[in-house]
Amino acid sequence: MAGLNDGSIGTLLPYLIETYNISTSFMGIMYATSFAGWALMAVIMLFTVAGLGRKGALVIGAIFYAISQVLRIWTPPFPLYAVTFFLASLGQAYQDVQANVFVSEIKASHLYLGLIHAIYSLGLLVAPLIGNTIASQAPGQWPYYYTVPFGIALLNITLVLAAFFDKEDYREIRRLSQFGKPEASQFTETRSRRSTEGSSTFKETIQEMKETLSYRAVWQLSLFYFFYLGASAAVGGWTVLFLTKSAGYVPTGTFLGSFLARLLMAHLTHTWLGGEHWMLMIYCTINLALQLVAWLVNNVIATSVAVSVMGFFFGPFFASGMQIRGNALAFILVVAQLGASIFPAVTGVVASSKGVIVLQPIAVALIVLTAISWWFVPTALREKPGDGVMD
Repeated sequence: MAGLNDGSIGTLLPYLIETYNISTSFMGIMYATSFAGWALMAVIMLFTVAGLGRKGALVIGAIFYAISQVLRIWTPPFPLYAVTFFLASLGQAYQDVQANVFVSEIKASHLYLGLIHAIYSLGLLVAPLIGNTIASQAPGQWPYYYTVPFGIALLNITLVLAAFFDKEDYREIRRLSQFGKPEASQFTETRSRRSTEGSSTFKETIQEMKETLSYRAVWQLSLFYFFYLGASAAVGGWTVLFLTKSAGYVPTGTFLGSFLARLLMAHLTHTWLGGEHWMLMIYCTINLALQLVAWLVNNVIATSVAVSVMGFFFGPFFASGMQIRGNALAFILVVAQLGASIFPAVTGVVASSKGVIVLQPIAVALIVLTAISWWFVPTALREKPGDGVMD
């Protein structure tokens, strides 16, 4: 679901520019509104979970995401279209954090984290195929693509309700709707047996946030994700425009590589050469070489192949730092999304005056910064996944 939203941007970008008659610098507005959704989540997530529990946060996220998709179908004015990215990001943020926290607490979590992130990559994989097929049929037809993620969003709401809510939950909701708004402790009492977050008070939540931000490792890991997502978003978001519209299917190769790597390389990345630390440094080196090929070899096929293989070696990155506490994860993901918003936006502003050729040196710099920041990230507490922050 999230992959269908994020994976379509690069393919639809040329059609957005044509429909709304805007320059590439205006695309920064979408990245800014996306970040605003993640930033708001970082502020209110712990309070939402304390009041409604994890399942409540999941439902809220699913609803926000569905609203964002249905608003896009009828080709809304550009300001409203930009606002939908705020709603989509807010919805994805709620669900992303809770899903990663839930899976990180499972035994052998690195395997399951690889699986759920592979499913995200699967969405990224099919999104350009669907988006390019629909958008290329006729002028102005690209908004119909969003009927697909909207349908998936409705299915997602149904599955969340079926998987995480039982008869007791529905009886509680019905009772609360009949007798008025309850105290927070009344609402969370029935959930305390299944969710530790449900018993948190406002004061405890504030203290928990302060404690989280006091860990140096949280900031180090945040910086890594800041550069990593910035690099992958800049490359994935602007490659099609760099290679012209005829290359609308190129992101599919990138996302196919990411899907295969997350599905097949999770255990190898976790165990070879002592674990993720050295493996990700090797992946960064390979990606740097591939990006230099894409930059220096003036050939569309060579660039397309290099970018696709980069997707494979970028694939294992995201799950490598997910074995951390949920409150830390919320903050880290917000900083990560800041990178995913700032660097593509900056690339767009610079490209509007200098041309899209600026993508290549920016991508090279971001890959180098990703490697440097990862080098300073401490080793995760693998023996107690999800129990602490970091060593």
